[in-house]
Amino acid sequence: MITYSRSIFTMLPVLFVFCCSCQSQPTSGPLRIDKEQWKQFYPDWPVDSLLSLADQFPNGAEISMAAVQNGEITYLGVRREHDSLVLIDNQHRVYEIGSISKVLTSAMAAQLANEGKLDLKTPADAYLPYEIAAQATITPLQLANHTSGLPRLPSNMMLYAVTHPSNPYKTYGEQKLKAYLSKKVELDNTPGTTYAYSNLGAGLLGYLLTQIEGDSYENLMQSRVCTPLGMAHTTTDQGKIKDLLVPGLQANGTPTSNWDLNVLAGAGGILSCADDMSKFMISQLDTTNSAWQLQQEKTFTVSDNMDLAMAWHILHTGSGHKWYWHNGGTGGYRTSLTIDPGNQIAGLVFTNVSPEHSASGLVDQLNYALLRKLLAE
Repeated sequence: MITYSRSIFTMLPVLFVFCCSCQSQPTSGPLRIDKEQWKQFYPDWPVDSLLSLADQFPNGAEISMAAVQNGEITYLGVRREHDSLVLIDNQHRVYEIGSISKVLTSAMAAQLANEGKLDLKTPADAYLPYEIAAQATITPLQLANHTSGLPRLPSNMMLYAVTHPSNPYKTYGEQKLKAYLSKKVELDNTPGTTYAYSNLGAGLLGYLLTQIEGDSYENLMQSRVCTPLGMAHTTTDQGKIKDLLVPGLQANGTPTSNWDLNVLAGAGGILSCADDMSKFMISQLDTTNSAWQLQQEKTFTVSDNMDLAMAWHILHTGSGHKWYWHNGGTGGYRTSLTIDPGNQIAGLVFTNVSPEHSASGLVDQLNYALLRKLLAE
């Protein structure tokens, strides 16, 4: 249950006094910050990591962060403009969350499995109106944990993806997916033996759920996740949130188009905001939820430092904590989300800058730094 929620603006009366003593500035507008003051005013946030990222991003970039600790949420929003940083209330501003969508897809798969509607270990094509023409059987669980052996993308969308990088999935619909799976599919690995990240596999899992329930991915997500958790601004339909959408930016800071994931929406087609995803994180921290416990079960070992659950990558930290992590990236956005059920903390970082930007890898580092702050490490 969410017990408390606040923006950074409600936490900083001293800062407002300082700024207003220098100039007349309405408290309802953007709050400009002297970078040297950040550590003083934000001792509970990973200031060094935040500034390292924000200083490298182009003007127009927005960073939206949320921290969850024992059911309480705090938010921090930053925009870069005129080569300086501005504090903004942006927890309701919407971003493409990219591959974090896979976590929600697997959450729904875990629900269906918990209800007996989906057998995670039966052949995946048992839920399709056609057979998958692969050399070996693929299961829904393998689709969820990236051990299906399927390639990252289907071969019959590669040409379009290369020639239309600003919206590479747009024309890939049900008929193309059927043509690929029933006639052209080739496995890169024997299912169940190797971790190999696959957008195709996760997208196919989302499609299986629509076949089981006889409804669209959007409708399933709304009824099974968004409505129960009060996630009012989470959707795959850009038209529903266009007034709240943060524009995506290319690496050079120029605007880029949003992505349409079509039949593979389950792999990365969701748009959401920090407020909504904080509700999802708190739900995932509920150790009494049997579906979420099923989703978080270890299903495959990659290395001493990482295991796999359903969509979640389980990271074993040097200090002995177990973090469930996923990130995302589309043409104009980079995101990162981590939960730690053992310590009842979670954090997310959403940005509107392309993964092609040289600093985009720092988004994950900022997310990890946030959790370390929550742990007082």
